[in-house]
Amino acid sequence: MGDMVGEAFWAELRRVHRLEDVPSLTGSATFAQLRTDLLEAFAAESPPTQEEEKEEVSRLEAVWECLVASAFREANEYEGLVSTMAGAFFVDPAAVNVDLLGVLNRGRHEPYHTLVLGALIAPSADPLGAQLFRALLTAVGVTDEIDAATLAARRVAVEREARLSSAHSRGIRPDIVVDFGSGSARTLVVIENKIGIVDREGQLGAYREWAEGEVVRPCLVYLTPRGSAPAAFEETRTNPWRSLSYAELAIAFRAELRAATPGPWRDLLGLYLGTIMQHVVGHRLPASSRTERALLVPYLRAAIGWSPSERLSP
Repeated sequence: MGDMVGEAFWAELRRVHRLEDVPSLTGSATFAQLRTDLLEAFAAESPPTQEEEKEEVSRLEAVWECLVASAFREANEYEGLVSTMAGAFFVDPAAVNVDLLGVLNRGRHEPYHTLVLGALIAPSADPLGAQLFRALLTAVGVTDEIDAATLAARRVAVEREARLSSAHSRGIRPDIVVDFGSGSARTLVVIENKIGIVDREGQLGAYREWAEGEVVRPCLVYLTPRGSAPAAFEETRTNPWRSLSYAELAIAFRAELRAATPGPWRDLLGLYLGTIMQHVVGHRLPASSRTERALLVPYLRAAIGWSPSERLSP
């Protein structure tokens, strides 16, 4: 529940103040300052009526109180998770000093992330790819369109920087296109990856138009550090893109790492998870503050195979 409250808080903050990027919370001092910043932001906007102002402030204050409460509760849970992991804690991808792209000084380099992600979710390379692809789809709420037999047979095509037909190309290419199945069961998954780069005008519309011309119901995934919605759809209710944050991706992949058979692809996944956590999400183990402990709880739950029915004590 705590991580859901956190997501709601950031979504509300972005919606009310039209902020593209909110600095990460790193300690109690930041919590206190952010509350002040919220109130100052209200004063800087077009003056609402007194009742509207009270309603907006009250709503944000309620979310604020939930977030603070969950931070303290989950910070305590963090200690229990660390104890459960024992020695494995110190060799977790988020804890080790070596990661896949960090050694190249490309920890937030979008094209490199696209290349690695595309390789990892390709079932044709290794059976782990099918599990990672399934985990990614599940993370964006897609479960009924996954053909287990197709994945098991590795009949899945993954293309990076995919070429579109000339009518839709406009000089742009989607980052990753996954094509599997055939006939009426054919499915297209288009993944657009954004790390510190804004969408080009008409870019996402062109990808959608092309994908809908290929299959009846394509799955469009918008991957960003915070799970932001595409700028073109922030003010609408007709957003066809499923937002996915790198933190959510890391949680989904960490669960698969735990279950994976030892081998080179598992090693690659571990090194890439280190890059995601330390360079894109911006958190590493051990956590340095109460806030960071709370934010790392969902990731650590995935690392030990935690289920909601279990109770952990510090």
